[in-house]
Amino acid sequence: VTVVAVAPLYSTETCFSADDTQTGEAGPCDIPHAFTREVSTTCAVVPVSSATRSVLVYPVSAARAGAAPLMTITVPTVTAASRLGSRNREALIRHFPVDVVASHLDRCLTGSTRRAAKGIAYRRPRWGVMYSVADRLLLLDTPSLYFRAYYGVPEAVKAPDGTPVNAVRGLIDMVAWLISERKPQRLVAAMDADWRPQFRVDLLPSYKAHRVLNTAIGQVEEIPDTLAPQVPIMEEVLRAVGIPVVGVEGYEADDVIGTMAVAYDGPCEIVTGDRDLFQLVRGEQVRVLYTQQGLRNLLVVDEKVIESKYGIPGRAYADFALLRGDPSDGLPGVPGVGDKTAAALITAFGSVDKLLVACEEPGTGPILTAALRRRIEGARDYIAKARVVVDVAHDVPLPEMDTALPRTPKDPDRLVELAERWGLDSSLNRLLTVLEARS
Repeated sequence: VTVVAVAPLYSTETCFSADDTQTGEAGPCDIPHAFTREVSTTCAVVPVSSATRSVLVYPVSAARAGAAPLMTITVPTVTAASRLGSRNREALIRHFPVDVVASHLDRCLTGSTRRAAKGIAYRRPRWGVMYSVADRLLLLDTPSLYFRAYYGVPEAVKAPDGTPVNAVRGLIDMVAWLISERKPQRLVAAMDADWRPQFRVDLLPSYKAHRVLNTAIGQVEEIPDTLAPQVPIMEEVLRAVGIPVVGVEGYEADDVIGTMAVAYDGPCEIVTGDRDLFQLVRGEQVRVLYTQQGLRNLLVVDEKVIESKYGIPGRAYADFALLRGDPSDGLPGVPGVGDKTAAALITAFGSVDKLLVACEEPGTGPILTAALRRRIEGARDYIAKARVVVDVAHDVPLPEMDTALPRTPKDPDRLVELAERWGLDSSLNRLLTVLEARS
């Protein structure tokens, strides 16, 4: 097998290295104890605690699912086996932060079997703190991106048969740029399997009603005639590359993104032009890359940005949006409550639930005036229904998928066919170059 990626996290712990066991003394040593080493494309080597001094080898797809490992290897054996060829050693070293660390590790890896057996690579730290490059998951709000691509790339960009492919070309270039700039290890393109889910419409008939187009086959989203035929092409191209395209019947892309962002236990970035997804930001773990000013001027939205921009707690965007409303989605909001009032209420009471409790208590205050209390009381039914409409779902039944970014196309023959059929050579070559160049 070939080592193609390593994300190390070394921590100084008390443990026994091979030569410590000679004297029975424990000392601090550098144990690679929480990183994943990708082996080929099918296995992951997962070191466990320093007490067991072993690693487990899993299929990548099962590494986090509690499946039984394929094998267990002890730390001294791994150390000895780490004397890799130069190409594999370089692939491993690229993930270390400074040259001095890399050169020291290189000496360890190329040392004699005797030195490796003594646990040289796990002795007391001599190069300072090392950091982890955990797998970053990039979630694409694909409808948001392909609308931006459609209006940003001239419709004169066409396939050999004259079919417009401006949105397809634009989306491929966006994906290539995002991979190059954000450097994710995992990526998912979320789609609208249902752009206006019935469960939201049942609660609030005005939800996205202004975008409905009545046709002979029923109500559909009103989108440009030359954009709709490009969406299936985008999906097929991304799948042939090896990027999972995920849409779940009865849910929007936002719901797919919300479910994945909440469930993922590593750093996650969401690319969107939709402020609804601001509700998902969580510290440093979940951030939104907001595209309003264009892809090259992304606004990285975290809790501090929410607090600064809207004057509300960083995790309170959903309650804020519920009170003020959003005409672009057909949400009326509470009558008489705009941005400033909504922000003041959420800041004062912390949440809509606590605000409703305060409305039941006697007395008024500088913020919750008698007139505002009456408006909120009169909107209780709207608030109860709009909460379900505004909140992004966290429990979408997602299909199984491999989110790891490929280095080569999953279906190269089909990709060649699509490139020739739709005239996508230049955009796809840029994307494939970026994928191949990933360290």
